[in-house]
Amino acid sequence: MIYFFFSSLAAVVVKSSRLVFLLVMLEFFVLSLISLGVMNLDFIMYFFFTLTMSVISSMTGLLVLLIVLKSYGEDLLIL
Repeated sequence: MIYFFFSSLAAVVVKSSRLVFLLVMLEFFVLSLISLGVMNLDFIMYFFFTLTMSVISSMTGLLVLLIVLKSYGEDLLIL
C-alpha cells in the first residue's frame, strides 16, 4: 500500500500525466472494493486479478519514474 501512496503522490505532483493518475485511482477503487467485501473473488479470479494489477502497477511506476526523470532529470543530476 505504501507503493500505491507514493505512485499516486507522484502522479498528483506531475500534472501532465493524467493517465498515470487515472490508473492509480482505478487501482485504489478496485482494491477498496475488494477490501470492503463488495467483490467476492474465488482463487482463480483472484490470481488473474493480482497478476493484472501487478502489471498495471508496475507500468504505472515506470511511467511515473520516466515522467519524473524527464521533468526533473537535470535537477537530480545537479544534486
